[in-house]
Amino acid sequence: MESVDSILYDQHAGKIQDYTIIKEILKDDDAHTYPLFLASCQSRSDPNTILFAIKAIPVLDNRDSFQNEIAVSKLKPHPNILNCVEVIEKIQLNFGKFGTKRYNLLVYPYKTNGDLFEVVKQMRFDEQMIRYYIEQILNAVEYLHRNGLAHRDIKPDNILLDDNCKLVLTDFGFAVNHSNRNGPRVFDGLTAVTSIGICPPEYHKGAGYQGIAMDLFAIGKLLLTMATGINPFLKANLKDLLFATVEEEKWETFWTNILRYAQRRWINDISLSMEFKELIQGLLNPDPSKRWSIAQIRESSWFEKTKAKDFYEIQSSIQRAILLRAR
Repeated sequence: MESVDSILYDQHAGKIQDYTIIKEILKDDDAHTYPLFLASCQSRSDPNTILFAIKAIPVLDNRDSFQNEIAVSKLKPHPNILNCVEVIEKIQLNFGKFGTKRYNLLVYPYKTNGDLFEVVKQMRFDEQMIRYYIEQILNAVEYLHRNGLAHRDIKPDNILLDDNCKLVLTDFGFAVNHSNRNGPRVFDGLTAVTSIGICPPEYHKGAGYQGIAMDLFAIGKLLLTMATGINPFLKANLKDLLFATVEEEKWETFWTNILRYAQRRWINDISLSMEFKELIQGLLNPDPSKRWSIAQIRESSWFEKTKAKDFYEIQSSIQRAILLRAR
């Protein structure tokens, strides 16, 4: 656990009500990012200082990110979804470059183990580890889907590890109702905006996408990234040479290319079972009507036959990766 005393305070640190801003941990320097602050707060009933992450969304926001986050925060707490602990609306920040705008703030518990992206950069997940973690991923996404929401931004950066190395889904700025009274919604144009790297192939063909099918495609890419330690493709279209073979359903060529690409990154020990490959092929299917559902994942041969690795082995591996990241 990271102590408050070990953290260097930013020169622009300020106060937001009872929270002391320690530093900006995610800068608003690209079109899809809002500032994220690390903050501390000492409870009147608890002498220990607690760390929080505060997401600041401009009041004048044309993406409805605040409303999307609020919709998830109103759901009953789920162990694999980051739960909002406080909402502060329409406040003008009093420090640094942020003093000229009004923001809506979402306060979350700070997870000191960071996100899955940072861990994947240090280690690959074998299939037994993925079998352990896929339950947590599916439980979180299935919970959103059952409550009428599609996440639409499932990627390693948006999955945190809690103090017990369990996975917690976060960042609900793109989470919207996946259906209306007419059935599943089709997102296209401005309504389809999210991380371009996880948009499914139907989006790149100009047909838009349905929220649940998009989430399942993103889960397929996520699992493959965890297994190989590489980004298997940049965009799901024919211009991307790694994905082109998926679009053409030349799966044998796809897997050969993935291994070659990994070897160029000095990753030489990848061995994936046929059952795992079948799972990935089902989730990355370029035809959304044939893309696997969560129920099909749970019924798959890989899911039923693969034994999850012992938690303490997993925890040890994750903690080693975290230590490597900190060096």
